[in-house]
Amino acid sequence: MKMNKDEQPIIAFSKNKSETDFINAGELLETLKGDVFNKSPEQAPVVLHPIDEDCDINLLKLIYKCGNCQTLHLEGGNIDIEDINWNEHSVVYADYSHSPIGYVSRKELIEILEKIKDKNIKVDITTSDDDDKFPLTEIFKCSKHCPSVHLITRWFDKNKN
Repeated sequence: MKMNKDEQPIIAFSKNKSETDFINAGELLETLKGDVFNKSPEQAPVVLHPIDEDCDINLLKLIYKCGNCQTLHLEGGNIDIEDINWNEHSVVYADYSHSPIGYVSRKELIEILEKIKDKNIKVDITTSDDDDKFPLTEIFKCSKHCPSVHLITRWFDKNKN
C-alpha cells in the first residue's frame, strides 16, 4: 500500500553518512526554528526514537551535560537520574523525569539551545529502551500534519547513502 504524500515523513535535517556523524546543538537549533517546524505549535512535544525500531517512541524528559564529556544529552522514557554520573561540572537544563505527563516542548528545547554557548557541542539521544547513548543524526516530522519534533540516530541504517 502506497502512503499518501501528507503521511510520509519529512526529513528536516540529516547527518548519517558514517558512524562519526552527528548533529550539533547549533544545527538542532536552526532546524527547530526552520521551515519544517515553523507551523508546529510551541508546545509540540519532542520525541526520541530508540535504536530498536520495534520499541515505542519516548517523550523528551531530560536535557543535561553530565560534566564528564562535552556532549549535550537528551533522554526520554523512564529515567532513573541516580544512574547518571553527576559531578560538579554537571548542568541540568530540563528535568521532567519525575512526571508521568511532563515533557520538553519544542519551545523549551529552542530556549535551552539558545542559551548554550558552544553551538558545536555534540548531541546524544537515549531512551529507557536503549542500552547506550547514540549520536543524534536525524530530525524529522513523521507526517505533514504531525506537530511533534522527532529525533533519531540513523548512522547504523545501511539503506542510507
